[in-house]
Amino acid sequence: MLIKKILAVTVSFCLCAALSAQAAPKKVLTARDVDNFAANYTAMNVDFDALGDKFDNLIEPGTDGESLGLAIARARSTKAPPEIQAILKKYGYDDNGFEKIMVITFGCSALAMESAMNEQLQDVQMTPEMKVYLDSAKLQVSQMKGAIHPDDLALIQKRQDDIVALLSSGSAQ
Repeated sequence: MLIKKILAVTVSFCLCAALSAQAAPKKVLTARDVDNFAANYTAMNVDFDALGDKFDNLIEPGTDGESLGLAIARARSTKAPPEIQAILKKYGYDDNGFEKIMVITFGCSALAMESAMNEQLQDVQMTPEMKVYLDSAKLQVSQMKGAIHPDDLALIQKRQDDIVALLSSGSAQ
């Protein structure tokens, strides 16, 4: 459930997003990292669940006025406790495995939001209220994608459907 909690924090980051400049994000993923996530998601969740609620507040939600990019950067730099590091190493991740999980989760969330937004644009007649909503959503997606290296996003996008299904259901296919 830790990964689902990270996803919940992602949503809270979106609610407190504001535009700001930041340094270009570093590339951290390989195709193997993304494939590992998809292949081992369910097993990792079982191991994370075994830790109980001990680390439920490991990642603090963003605060009002904090840009989404800064909130994601802060989450990415969170030092994982040894118990979490051990689980990540068990599934083939190195010392920055927690950051990789964060990047995959945030990246997939950004891509899924973008896909949903694009579908809405095709399915709805644009009202002034809808335009304000979609402009806000576009800004959030832009900030989320801006906090992740484009090469990392490309790797995530190749497995986006698989990862969205896993994050939505919490189980492997």
